[in-house]
Amino acid sequence: MEKDTACVALDDSKRKIVAGILHPGDAQPELREIANDPRQIRRLFEWLKREGPVAACHEAGVSGYDLYHQIIGLGVTCDVIAPALTPRRPGQRIKTDRRDAAKLVRLFRAGELTAIHMPDEAEEATRDLVRCRDDIRRGVLRWRHRVLKLLARHGRAYLAGKHWSHAH
Repeated sequence: MEKDTACVALDDSKRKIVAGILHPGDAQPELREIANDPRQIRRLFEWLKREGPVAACHEAGVSGYDLYHQIIGLGVTCDVIAPALTPRRPGQRIKTDRRDAAKLVRLFRAGELTAIHMPDEAEEATRDLVRCRDDIRRGVLRWRHRVLKLLARHGRAYLAGKHWSHAH
């Protein structure tokens, strides 16, 4: 990362985003809290881009890849960080959005974070389809078990072969 690049780390939740911002030459990050709204995110990055080049990161989480796509769409480089690979000191258990954003931006500027592979639209669609199929398969299996248990409670157990075969 270049020395004149501003580093931004985002800690997002459903309602708000805490941005840790390290301007070139700063030792302590500036922390800003904004609403988790595309307009607010766009305003933040447009303000930062006026001052010079910007690099951003955020931890992978339940929000999916929307934040990543939004930041990339604004012309800012963005890394999605694997939370399990973020260095942690032993005994450091207290987590707040502000602490996480400050720690993340320091580690990001130092180059000590591991970015994950970002799937393209086709990979993302395939993942969604595979997850949906797996959910349905598990649901069918649960219902088959429920039917078998119901029949067994009423003395209708099938003992002549395998369940769910043609003969069954």
